[in-house]
Amino acid sequence: MQLFYSPTSPYARNTLLVARHHQWLDRLTLEMVNPLDDPRPLREANPLGKVPSLVLDDGRALFDSTSIIHYFNHSGKGRDLFNLADAPEFEGQRLYGLALGVLDHGVAWRLESVRPENEQSAHWQQRRRRGIEEALACMEQSIHGRVPHIDVENISIVEIAFGVSLDYLDFRLGFLNWADRYPALADWVRPILSSDAFCETDPRKA
Repeated sequence: MQLFYSPTSPYARNTLLVARHHQWLDRLTLEMVNPLDDPRPLREANPLGKVPSLVLDDGRALFDSTSIIHYFNHSGKGRDLFNLADAPEFEGQRLYGLALGVLDHGVAWRLESVRPENEQSAHWQQRRRRGIEEALACMEQSIHGRVPHIDVENISIVEIAFGVSLDYLDFRLGFLNWADRYPALADWVRPILSSDAFCETDPRKA
């Protein structure tokens, strides 16, 4: 199987961390691409021209990170990342969706900010910032009483998705200084970001 990815894509990072947890990495051929260059191999694998994209052994392709993550989670060797012990049903799905929403706003903000200034929308940037800020408050509230599971055998989708989303804000939108305003969340995520899995996928090393 081929996995097309970019080391600076937070969606691809989520996928790689799940693949690592489920011991898929040794079964994948990793193809690093820059989707902004619109490379032909990527478009042949994914008509959307996005990463990550997974080409299965039978030639079919999965076109987005969520589909790929669920494929790995269903077919891999690790425990179900979405099954959170002593948590309501679908809690893992709910919190994963919250973290993805932060990424959607953050990536859109980043892409808007590198457009020519006269083409940027202050209105939509303000909306995106408000969405991020309100989601951060919700994320901090959701981690009360949770203990980060750093061991790759016990990690959950919450640790993965929250860690990737918060680190992306530091990587691309550092001026938000979110950790100063959400210290409990910052303390909670720090050991996650220091784990081997996160250090190996740090986008700053790209």
